[in-house]
Amino acid sequence: RFEWAMEARLNHQGMPLNERQTVGDWEVELKLANLEPQLHVYKDGKLLRTTPAGLRKNGPFLNFKETQTQLKAQYSRFRTSLERMMTEEETFTAADLQQWTALPVVVDLLRTRAGRYGFWQVGHDQLTGLNGVVTPLDDTPSCCIAHAHHLFQDGVLADWQREVVRRGMVQPFKQVFRELYVLTPAEQDTRTFSDRFA
Repeated sequence: RFEWAMEARLNHQGMPLNERQTVGDWEVELKLANLEPQLHVYKDGKLLRTTPAGLRKNGPFLNFKETQTQLKAQYSRFRTSLERMMTEEETFTAADLQQWTALPVVVDLLRTRAGRYGFWQVGHDQLTGLNGVVTPLDDTPSCCIAHAHHLFQDGVLADWQREVVRRGMVQPFKQVFRELYVLTPAEQDTRTFSDRFA
């Protein structure tokens, strides 16, 4: 949590997101899209396919590039951290979620995945389930990132998989489509060994 607080402080030192700025004869904008930071360059309002040579060594443009590099590294760190939170079943509160909204990368990552039986939306202290069922969040650490095994145990894994596909969501790490190896009756009988992969 301390690292995340430091990341939030670092986040305020870079170039702004989703805001076009004039750099020489061009406009430059840094966006978060498809789970990565993307740098867009415009000339006369039109998006350019490549960065013009005259812009590549421009000081303010280099600041955008540096911020993009920092955001890529943040994506990697937070993706790993959130996946670890899922596998270790680490719990957090609604207040934690709200504090993390200071980090655009975390917001982007959390927006794309299911919470414990619901999707979380920025600015809301609630999860919205498959059928629009709302689960309020409070200040107790009762929330965690759902593992495929949680969903399987409760018989809703296939439902969540369908919903993720229906929404066209890209998950930053394997969650609802994570490999899941459930003990077979034979493995339960043998207890100490398995011939599954023999």
